[in-house]
Order: sequence, then C-alpha cells, then structure tokens
Amino acid sequence: MPRAAGGPLPTVECVDRRLRLAPLVEVDLHLARCRAQDAIGDRRPPEDPEGLSAALGEELLPRWPDEWLVLERERWDQLRLHALEGWRGGCGGTGSTWRRSRRR
Repeated sequence: MPRAAGGPLPTVECVDRRLRLAPLVEVDLHLARCRAQDAIGDRRPPEDPEGLSAALGEELLPRWPDEWLVLERERWDQLRLHALEGWRGGCGGTGSTWRRSRRR
C-alpha cells in the first residue's frame, strides 16, 4: 500500500455509494494503451522503444479466468497487433531493428 508522511494513502474511494480507484493510482494498462496508440499514429521511432516493446509483449491478466476478460483481452491483443504493425511501418527503410523483450 502506498504511504505518505501521515500514513497509508487510500487506493480505493467510495463516491456516491460506488467504489473507484483513487486518483493517485496509475493503471499500467492505460499507459500501455496510450503508448500503443502513439505507435499506430506516429511514423517516428518511439521515445522508449524498450519500454514500448515490453508493454506490447504483455498479456492482459493471463492467469485470471474471469469471463469479462475475454473481450478485454481481444481488444488488447488487436491494439498490440496494430501497434506492432504501425511501429514496424514507421521504421521501414531506416535500418532499425526492434526486439521483443519479455519480463520474467
């Protein structure tokens, strides 16, 4: 749990009888989606190719059996595919090579 000088910081809030993540919580999928969208739209090399490669190499909650994840995984997989295609197209003819890195 994140901590501040005064004690633990809340990661979940209750607003109007609903639970939500606190604003200080960053969701890595949101960042990865933004970076993937940038790879699709931009025709220039990414600022952090290793970081983008690592993000695109990750599956979405691979060990979770929840049924609602089927559609979310499909969306993520399609975005990753398009990002890799856009990324490859952006480096065509420049002699650049891209490696896929996996975190273990």
